[in-house]
Amino acid sequence: MLVIRLIVCATALSISLLRAEEPVDAVALAEKLKSDDFDERRAAGEKLAALGEPARAALEKLRDSNDPEIRQTARELLGKLNLAFVTLLAFDRNGKPAAVILSAEEYEGWKETQEIKANPELMREIQEGLKALQKGKGRKYHSVSDLFEAA
Repeated sequence: MLVIRLIVCATALSISLLRAEEPVDAVALAEKLKSDDFDERRAAGEKLAALGEPARAALEKLRDSNDPEIRQTARELLGKLNLAFVTLLAFDRNGKPAAVILSAEEYEGWKETQEIKANPELMREIQEGLKALQKGKGRKYHSVSDLFEAA
């Protein structure tokens, strides 16, 4: 009975997600990886990663690009596609979680999050940082090297 409920829920969720999303043009997104605007490149990369398997063909065309940054980004995104993951939440009869299946990568991320949440000092620093951002304090960095050059 639990398996049937899971299949029905997964199917219903898939259908609702398919109806809610606009079609995404992977080729157009991949072309945005060539943009001069860092934010546009980053957003395109995130959308391609979220798109998953349908982005593969467009990314494979960029894998051997003459531009080293585009080549690296395409290869990283293709690598992520190869790390397929599944999250499955199974419920018992009372609606309480009975099982969760995660990829190893998701599980490691979850463990790290729990460690951070358990550390009061880190949580205080995060809260202070969020408050500072809400007050308009902060600086936008376009790369990791920009961050270290500012220090």
